[in-house]
Amino acid sequence: MSQKKHIILIDDDKIYCRALKKEAKKYHLIIEYYHNLEQGIEALENNSELKAVILDGYCPVSEGQDPKTAKSNFVFHALHRLTDIEHIHNRFVPYCVNTLNIKDFEDDLDGITQVFEKNKDHIKMFKFMTDKIEQLPETQIKNQHKEVFDFFEEYFSPEDEQLLIDLLQEMQDVDFGVMVSKLTILRRLEERLFDIVAVNFLGENPMRISTRNMSRTKNIIVRLKNQRKMPLYLFDFAMDIYSLSSRYGVHSSFLTKRDFHPTKYTVNSLIFAFLELCVWANKLID
Repeated sequence: MSQKKHIILIDDDKIYCRALKKEAKKYHLIIEYYHNLEQGIEALENNSELKAVILDGYCPVSEGQDPKTAKSNFVFHALHRLTDIEHIHNRFVPYCVNTLNIKDFEDDLDGITQVFEKNKDHIKMFKFMTDKIEQLPETQIKNQHKEVFDFFEEYFSPEDEQLLIDLLQEMQDVDFGVMVSKLTILRRLEERLFDIVAVNFLGENPMRISTRNMSRTKNIIVRLKNQRKMPLYLFDFAMDIYSLSSRYGVHSSFLTKRDFHPTKYTVNSLIFAFLELCVWANKLID
């Protein structure tokens, strides 16, 4: 499965937006467009799946602004907002400018970003955007674990995918709170994984699986082992993730920093064990 790249276009020309969105699909780019800066930035902040931005040269800053009053300072308003996202959310978002008036921006943006001529340079622009997204640390992580993220793209939500990327990006962090957070996230992802297996392999609604003697997730894990659909080492991985993430993640409020707790070595080993479970589940379902 090819990894499609999702980007934002902020441009007040509705016809052009629709045309560029259609053309971008040929290059595995999915465009979500907005006609003013405020709406575009809000969408970007609320959706981590959106990885880059194409900016018009002249566009309204806010909803209700007359497009005829749009000025070239729109671009600099946009750059300021993108810088805020980088500082506040620790999220770098590549961008470029796409305009009919290329000479209005080339000098001021020289060395800052690329400026493309609208209706002429779209293929060059698509390649630029693709290359910039490929250089992002999260994209490199997805490429390193392509089999896992292809599986995630098909069965998990974009929010779940971002959680896994965050786990893999922060493997050197040793802070106690970060360890607790990682284990809590692992528990959530493992529960989601076995719900997916229940639906797509066992053919059952996981919400209807009995939790009388054990949790829903543990029930599914044990059933798969008893049916000889899960190798013993993966069964051990699954149970270790569940028990350790429950004790030291979900129920960590009973612990203090003075208590001995899993360090990055244990947590990272559980993350890789989860990746192994994803590879197995993908093959099982197929």
